[in-house]
Amino acid sequence: MSCASVGPGPRPRCRPALVLALLACLPLPRQAQAVDVDYEIGVAVKRQDNIALTASGRDPVSETVVSPRAYFEATQDGPRIRFKAQGALEYYDYLDDTFSDETRARFNGQLDITAIPDRLDFVFRDYLSQQPVDRLAAYAPDNTQQINVFVAGPTLKARFGPAMRGQLDLRYADNHAEETESFNGNRYSIAGRLVRDLDPNRELSLNLAVVEADFDQAGDRRDYRREDGFLNLTSRHAHLDTDIDLGHSRVELDGSGRKDSTLLLRASVDWNLSARSLLGISARQQFTDSGEDMTRPLELEQIRFNDFNVPYLVEPSVFKERQVRVRYRYRGERLTLQAVPYGRRVRYLDSTLEDENRRGIIVSASYRLRPRLTASFYALRENREFVDIDREDRDLTYSVGLANRFTRHWTGRIDFLHQERDSNIARRSFDSNSVLVSVSYRR
Repeated sequence: MSCASVGPGPRPRCRPALVLALLACLPLPRQAQAVDVDYEIGVAVKRQDNIALTASGRDPVSETVVSPRAYFEATQDGPRIRFKAQGALEYYDYLDDTFSDETRARFNGQLDITAIPDRLDFVFRDYLSQQPVDRLAAYAPDNTQQINVFVAGPTLKARFGPAMRGQLDLRYADNHAEETESFNGNRYSIAGRLVRDLDPNRELSLNLAVVEADFDQAGDRRDYRREDGFLNLTSRHAHLDTDIDLGHSRVELDGSGRKDSTLLLRASVDWNLSARSLLGISARQQFTDSGEDMTRPLELEQIRFNDFNVPYLVEPSVFKERQVRVRYRYRGERLTLQAVPYGRRVRYLDSTLEDENRRGIIVSASYRLRPRLTASFYALRENREFVDIDREDRDLTYSVGLANRFTRHWTGRIDFLHQERDSNIARRSFDSNSVLVSVSYRR
């Protein structure tokens, strides 16, 4: 693990390995359950006819990329330690030297340590991903950066009776962006909960939270303080799960003194239609920022190899978010299907940033043609409207692939990927096609 100084001052920069280092430094119980590790290593070769996603009408540059890569999953679910992590490491060798060779990493780690049962827990989270530098430009190799968000803190618990309990969460968060230095900074939060068990399947809680965001750039007018108060109702039944937050949120920008408030609503409903299918609906209206946004669990299952990701916004400013998302998932013996239509509205409190509206749908599917041969499909259709600059982009990404498992451990894949953008702004439209062949060994 290495910690380098970043930003205007000598502040340490956290790496994903910090989670594992903290685990090694803390005293562990004598009977520690073994960590279950699954990994996959291999190499991929990609041929792309427009590697730089050059605007339509200009001469595109073709490139061949050779990419050794490794992926791992690790879990541990013991009485005192609960650990879950996913990570990937890839090296990109551009054979025609269109871009400099590079290493990319992704990591999502969660570590919970019970120091005193039912009294004190320690929580660690780390999220490392590749995101665009300029969200208005094409997501090409020269428009990428590593983003890391680290969250840690204690959770104190108390029980006031057989049906009443309390919880206090103290959290520290560190944001770091490789290029967008204005994203770098810290978040400090304190949240209290008073929970009442209504019955074995339902609980009602009163929640109060305060968040202080302090970005590194001196004199940054985007530092803010947010105060949330809401009631939460959680219900767990055999076929229907609901989780609803309803309350009020207030935010104040430290630099300008601007204040705003909104109804706070976060609601999700998951309905098990059958043993194989699930329908989920979620809606939220709240104040948040990009660092918090990146720490939410993904609703789409991760694809281990030949993965295509949806980028996040990388901005330091707080914004008001409205989002509605529907998720349908089916898991059969041969067919797996998932569809997620969504709509999102973002309004920044900082008037220098472009407000935007998004709506789209993500679809992924796989079908087992033979015991060892599986076909897959992935598609993203999204319309983005940047309100303040009168710009609208219509993006389409889709891939089709075949994976053949030669043996228990060895798998070969071939994927075709198409990307296109239709923009009403000159020199922002593009299209690109890629063929990706990979071989991997899975434990």
